[in-house]
Amino acid sequence: MLCALIDCIRFYSRLPVPVFAFEKDPHGLPHFPHIVRMLPLASLIITLPAAVVIVLADWFWSPLVTASLTLTMSVLSTGAFHEDGLADVADGLGGGQTVARRLEIMTDSRIGTYGGAALVLSFLLRITVLADLIDALGATETALLVLAIAPLSRMAGLLPLMLMPEHSLVHQMFVIFLVPTITMSRVAALQNSRPAFLGFAVPAIG
Repeated sequence: MLCALIDCIRFYSRLPVPVFAFEKDPHGLPHFPHIVRMLPLASLIITLPAAVVIVLADWFWSPLVTASLTLTMSVLSTGAFHEDGLADVADGLGGGQTVARRLEIMTDSRIGTYGGAALVLSFLLRITVLADLIDALGATETALLVLAIAPLSRMAGLLPLMLMPEHSLVHQMFVIFLVPTITMSRVAALQNSRPAFLGFAVPAIG
């Protein structure tokens, strides 16, 4: 369990984790079925520095500055893991006319106009929302809320992989890497209930 937690923190963040004597290959690819089980706990650890910044910075600066520093710490903790993915997806969907071209753009390490715009808008939205939460709830309550959301958001991020069509590359990768942690009957049940799930999720987002 400890190995899985260590691998999970290393994969999802840039937090410094020492190499322990019991690790066989600390710099290799993690065993994904094992690290997924530790994702909620790892999410709390990865998000903890940003939560601490919220509480401490609020003593000295305004909610807007506090929110900006918090997001900065979050990016440093994760190594811009999520921002990199957002920029790739925005470039691919915005600049590609076919599926093949979109996938090609997404694998390109360069950032385009759509990716840059998505990052700017994402930062503005997150900083504004976080500043409003700090102003309305207080720093301590906002920090606890951020910690509570972290495990839920990362686990929810696995749902689209389960809901993808069986022939898609993303779903095949999900089956290869993550299915040992989830029975195939549950995956099939989620796929069969996809319309109901989307019907529930879309109104909630709106």
